Parts: sequence; C-alpha cells; structure tokens
Amino acid sequence: MAYVTPKTDWRVNISGGVYIGDFLNATDYARICDNITFLAQLISTSYGVTITLDTMPSRSVNSIPYAADFNAIESNIQKLCNALIIPDAWTGQKTWYANRAAPMVEDWNRWEATILALKNRVDYDANWVDFYTSDSELFLTSDGETFKVLEG
Repeated sequence: MAYVTPKTDWRVNISGGVYIGDFLNATDYARICDNITFLAQLISTSYGVTITLDTMPSRSVNSIPYAADFNAIESNIQKLCNALIIPDAWTGQKTWYANRAAPMVEDWNRWEATILALKNRVDYDANWVDFYTSDSELFLTSDGETFKVLEG
C-alpha cells in the first residue's frame, strides 16, 4: 500500500437550504485507514517503535463504517501521535457511539491534517544524518549521543 496525500480541505457547503458539501465515502475511508497503516509501518522502520493498530475493517459503497470503526481510527491516530511529537492538528481522541452523531467535516479534517503532519515529521526526520569530524570520526555530543545535521 502506498501513502496517498490526505484531503485536508473538507468543507460544509449549503446552497439554497441543500447540503452540497463534502461527504466521507468508501474511498476516503480507505485512504485514511491505509495512511494510518502506512505510517505505523514507516514509524516502525524509521524509529524502531512497534505500533499495534486496532482493526480497521474495509468498507465499500455497500457497507458503512460503524462507531467502532471511527473509534479505531481515533485510537490508531492517537497511537501514532504517542510515537512521535503530537501535531497541533490533533486536538485529542474522541469516542463515537452507535446511533449518535457521526464524525463530520471537522473530524475528517482533524484526522487527515494529523496524518499529514505525522508524515511530514517522519520525512523531516529522515533528512538528518550523522555528522563526522574532518578526520572522518563520528562526532558525538558531550552526552555521548550521535550529533546529527540536516542533509545538504
């Protein structure tokens, strides 16, 4: 599975009393779930942190996500945030309940903006490389940690 750029501009749009804004469809749901899975694997590879994700079942145009599916998304994004620095877009994990309000535009933007921020963080961290002295010795900090610099 490949990472797909998240949609971060979900909007409510009402025209003439009719809602014509964005709707979460099966493709959007799959993108969100796949990006979460991709990031968990990338974080594991990049940082050596194993993230055990809650199950996010596949959905299609014939099956809608349930409260438990939305709760899995929330929980899994929280797990990703716990492994890295929590982005500003993530305002915290919500809990969804059957037969109550469903996630809406604000939540979809929160999920996808957080996913994008986490991916950007991993990409940024990947640009840091070991720094070597002029005689090709690994440069260490006073604490004995490897000193890293941005790759030029």
